[in-house]
Amino acid sequence: MPRSLTTAGFIQPLAACGVMAAVALGARAGLRGAGITEAGVVLVAMIVTGAVAYVAAALVLCRATAADVLALMRRALRRQ
Repeated sequence: MPRSLTTAGFIQPLAACGVMAAVALGARAGLRGAGITEAGVVLVAMIVTGAVAYVAAALVLCRATAADVLALMRRALRRQ
C-alpha cells in the first residue's frame, strides 16, 4: 500500500476528530456564555453536537471510506 494512502487513512479521521472536538468545546463555551452550567445538560449537548459534527466531517473528509461503510450497512440491513 502506498505511503500516501496510509497517511490519508490516518489524517482524514484525525481531521474529523479535530472538527468534533472544536464543535463540542464550542457548544460548551456557548452554553456557559448563555449561563447554562448544569453539568448534565452541558454533557448531553457536547455529546450530541460532537457526534453530529463528526459524522458530517467524516462524510466530507473521508468520502470514500464513508461510502464503503454506508454500502456495508445497506447490505447488512437487506440480509435481515
